[in-house]
Amino acid sequence: MNTSTPSRAAASAPQDLTSLIWRQARASDAEHLIRIYNESVAGGGHSPTLANGTPQEMQTIIALGRRKGWPVWVMAAPDDTPIAWAHMRAIVWAPEACRSVGDLWLYVAEAWHGSGIAMRMIRGVFRECRRYGFDTVTCWILGANRRSLSLVRACRLERWALMPAVVDYGGLRFDLEVWGCRLDDPAWLAHMTRLDRRHARLERARGARRASADGATSAPIPAAPVAQPAIA
Repeated sequence: MNTSTPSRAAASAPQDLTSLIWRQARASDAEHLIRIYNESVAGGGHSPTLANGTPQEMQTIIALGRRKGWPVWVMAAPDDTPIAWAHMRAIVWAPEACRSVGDLWLYVAEAWHGSGIAMRMIRGVFRECRRYGFDTVTCWILGANRRSLSLVRACRLERWALMPAVVDYGGLRFDLEVWGCRLDDPAWLAHMTRLDRRHARLERARGARRASADGATSAPIPAAPVAQPAIA
């Protein structure tokens, strides 16, 4: 997961999430999705790889997902340009025996860090992943990725494993944490229902404020009143 500390670009990121498009990834999205992923590689300490990916590798992930039933979701701007993506696949260890145990990937474009889009994405994933046969979700997170850790805590996932200093990222050592939840846990489901309702209200209110502000900015300046002759 990469929802790392926002850069200065986040300050200018649009804040109205209600106009964004939630959809399945297409092969034509590959260039946009891998660019988002590569931002996490450049940041250091947030990506599981040391080298940039390629659009061809992203197309392979999308194609494999279609064959295996491992979805790749996209959050796109109103012009349909992807600005975040998520992927759920079976964990690498014994993928057939652990077919129902999902490994969640989540990446947000740098310009949208701090906008709330990561929470919107993960809520969408949790709503849909059971239809793909997953009953358990895990998130494998580098210990330095504080924003992703905050996200899974907010969603009431539990830390199931801590592997200290096992990640060698270009000579720097990082912990690897595994967080997870059972999708049929009643307490977790109740929490996510409350969380979803709360954030939906916040997003609607934010969108309404933005629309009001845009309307006030674009409203025409009223014409000066025409002087009327005095009545004798």
